[in-house]
Amino acid sequence: MLKNNGAAIPIKQIFRRCNMKQPLITLIIMFALFLLTCDYPAAEPARSEISETLMKAVEKATVNSSYSMDIFAIRADGKEAMYHYRAYYKDEYNYRIDAEIDGKKTRTVVNGDKKWTYDEKTKMLSYDKAPPSFKEKLMKQDITAGKDGKNLTFSYKDADADLKVVIIVDPKENLFIKTKRFNGVGTLVSETIYENWNFNKINDFAFMKPEGAVEIKTDIMNYLK
Repeated sequence: MLKNNGAAIPIKQIFRRCNMKQPLITLIIMFALFLLTCDYPAAEPARSEISETLMKAVEKATVNSSYSMDIFAIRADGKEAMYHYRAYYKDEYNYRIDAEIDGKKTRTVVNGDKKWTYDEKTKMLSYDKAPPSFKEKLMKQDITAGKDGKNLTFSYKDADADLKVVIIVDPKENLFIKTKRFNGVGTLVSETIYENWNFNKINDFAFMKPEGAVEIKTDIMNYLK
């Protein structure tokens, strides 16, 4: 129903006022009414918006920031599990990750191309090569952008783990909200929730080795010296 000077005019009456011998006019009116009643999908973000928003979120998460990551996951045996992490980033190549998995607490520190992991219970400290930074890994992916309400989504296929990864970002705050991972048949296998953000400068004390740590001697230490 349309209105004319505030008064409602039934659609049937509109067609009666038209000369029905003029099919072109009728088609135009019908098409216009069809367009008015259509629901259109939200416009996809432009490629430049993909790079800018995602990179801003990565930078905010990897430069003088700390935050919690609670991960809900499905184990290989089908049982549900919850893992808790806390990240402390000085920059993308210098950071610390505290983890609590099945009651086991560990601390991992990355310093450039070196990494060490400390087990709080055994006090054992082991060394390894540092993994690629998060930004380096993302730059190699073929990322598809989308929308989830007011938030933006960034999806790609993680070939190493054979999983589809979907990162959800708040474009207003440039913050990670969630990361979801799906297996090859589309089943959700894990969901990471990012919370408790803090943007104070990270103190170097956070990267010091714990007192009393017992270092495990391995061949990798020769490379790391």
